[in-house]
Amino acid sequence: MGDKQEQNKPYEMVNHPSHYNRYPIEAVEMARRIWGDEAMYTAAQITAFFYRMRLGLKPENSVEQELNKETFWLNYADKIAQDLSGKRRYSLDEDKLMKRIAEIKK
Repeated sequence: MGDKQEQNKPYEMVNHPSHYNRYPIEAVEMARRIWGDEAMYTAAQITAFFYRMRLGLKPENSVEQELNKETFWLNYADKIAQDLSGKRRYSLDEDKLMKRIAEIKK
């Protein structure tokens, strides 16, 4: 896609926004690998709760966007629960991550 098309494309605010995708893996997956499945499961539920509690109260965010964010986090918690039931685990490639961070800082 050309730059002009990118400029006209609406910015994705809910599902995998680019501001969380500057590294080899998305920030939410990076956090999951660092803190583990159980912690991220709880964090996802808490985050969904916060989006529900501020529904309609944050002036620059529409109710629809807030509900979409809540849904994203509830779905993410469900994904983790499914992974936990299958005992799927992640490991962090710390060397690769640190190399990417160094590249971005240049």
